[in-house]
Amino acid sequence: MPGWENEALSAFNDWHFKFVDSGPLHCPITSFKVSRSDKLNIMLTTTAPADAKSPAVEPPSGTVRINNERATLESIGGLQGEFRGIVTLSYEVTHDGGQSVRAETAKIYHASAQIVPGATTAYIIEWVANLSSRSLTWPDPIRTETVDQKTRTIGRDAYKLVLPTEAKRTQTGMGAAKINVEGVDIYVCCAGRDEDSTMKSASIIYVGNPTQEFRNKIRRALSFTLGTYLVHLGHTCFAADWTMNSFECHSAYSIDKRVFDLPVVMPASLHDKWQGGISNDGLQRSVTALFQCDERLNFADLSWAYWHALCATVHIAPVHWGAAIELLVRRYVESSDGRIPEKLVADNAIWAGLVGRLEREVDETAIPESARDSLKQTIRGANRVSIRSLMDAVLEDVGIVLGQEERRAWRRRNEAAHGMELEAGEELELIRDVKLLKVLFHRLLLGVSRASDNYIDQVTPGFFIRRIPEPVPDA
Repeated sequence: MPGWENEALSAFNDWHFKFVDSGPLHCPITSFKVSRSDKLNIMLTTTAPADAKSPAVEPPSGTVRINNERATLESIGGLQGEFRGIVTLSYEVTHDGGQSVRAETAKIYHASAQIVPGATTAYIIEWVANLSSRSLTWPDPIRTETVDQKTRTIGRDAYKLVLPTEAKRTQTGMGAAKINVEGVDIYVCCAGRDEDSTMKSASIIYVGNPTQEFRNKIRRALSFTLGTYLVHLGHTCFAADWTMNSFECHSAYSIDKRVFDLPVVMPASLHDKWQGGISNDGLQRSVTALFQCDERLNFADLSWAYWHALCATVHIAPVHWGAAIELLVRRYVESSDGRIPEKLVADNAIWAGLVGRLEREVDETAIPESARDSLKQTIRGANRVSIRSLMDAVLEDVGIVLGQEERRAWRRRNEAAHGMELEAGEELELIRDVKLLKVLFHRLLLGVSRASDNYIDQVTPGFFIRRIPEPVPDA
C-alpha cells in the first residue's frame, strides 16, 4: 500500500478510482491499470467496448507539439486524480464470449491525486531511483521495526480466555545521511531489502514544505556530489501525523536507463578516512555550495550536459565534455561582474567606430559582394574573447593549474567536433583523454562553487585524492 515506504502510483489501482473525463482516451472506460515500465515510464492500460470513441484529433505525422492532454478521475471516497501528458501507443480488439473489448495502452507523463485538499504539509518524501547503500559508505543508520500481533479468544464473555502474542522483527543498516540546506532538514535514505532490484529505490525526506524548484536544486546537487544520477519518480506530501495529503508521480528520465550502468564514483572525497565514505558535514558543504550557485552557473543546463557526457560513446564524448566545460566557463565569466572581460574592446563606441572603418575598407576592395558580406559578419563578431583565453582566465582566477596532458585533452574536443579520424592505436589515448576532460570539469565546478577543497583523480590508477589546484600527473 502507498505510504511512507513506497511511491503512491499504485493508489490508482487500489483505491477504486473511476474516470470522470477520459480526455483523449477511448471511452466509456470499463477498467484500467497503471504501472511503471522497465524504463520507469508510467503506463496506462484501459479497457472499453470495441466501438468506444475518442474525442482526440490525431495530429499529422511528424508534428512537434507540447502534449497537454488530460484525463480526470475520482475515487469512491471522493478523492480527485489527474493524468497529464497522455500519449496513446497502441490498442487491441479481442473477442470473448460474444463480447468485443478494446484494450488501449498509453504513456502518461504525470499522475497526481489530492487526498486532503488544502491540508498543511509537514513532510515531503521525494521518490528517486539509482541510489544504493552498497556503493557508498553512509554515516547514519536506518532501523526498521515490524511488529506482528495475534490474539486468540477462547470461550464466552463471562469466562473467555485471551491469548495474546507479539512477534517483532528489526532490520538495521547504514544507508542514510542528514543535512540542512537553507534551514531545511533533509534526510537522504537508501532502500533496505528492496535495493536488490535494478531500480535501486531511495527517497529524500524534507521536513517542511519546500518548493519543487528548491527540491530540484537539491536533487541536482546530490546527484553530482554522490556521483550517481538520481532518477526522479515523484513525491508524496504528508501531514504532521504522517497521513497522506497528496502525491505526484512522473515518467522518469534516465537517458534510456544508461545512468543505472554508470560506476558510482564521487567527484570529491566527502570523508577524511574513507574514499567512498560520506560524512554529514562533507555532504552538507558540497550540496549547499552547489545549491547556492545553481542559478548563477545555470546548473540545470550544466547538470544536463554533464550526465549526457558521462553516458556518451567514447568517440563523441569529447564533444559533450567540451560543451559542458565551455558552458561552465561562460557562466562563470558572466557572473564575474566584469572581473574577467568577455570583449577584446570593452568600449562599445570605440568598437563601433573601428567596425565602421573596417567595413568601409571592405566595401572599397575589389572582391565579390558575397565575400564582402561574409567579411563584414566576421568583423562584427571579432570582438569576443576566444574560449581558450576565457578558459585560461578562469583557471587563473580559480587557482587551477593544468598539466600538459590535460591541455591536450582539452584540444581533443575540437578534433571530435570536426570529425577528425582516429588513428589506429590511439584508442587508449582517447579513453584517457575523456577521463581527463571529466576530471577537468570536476575540478572547475568544485573550484568555482567552493564545494570541496579536493577532487578524486579518476585518471591515475589508484584514484588518488588531490587538492583542487593540483593537476592530474602526466603519464
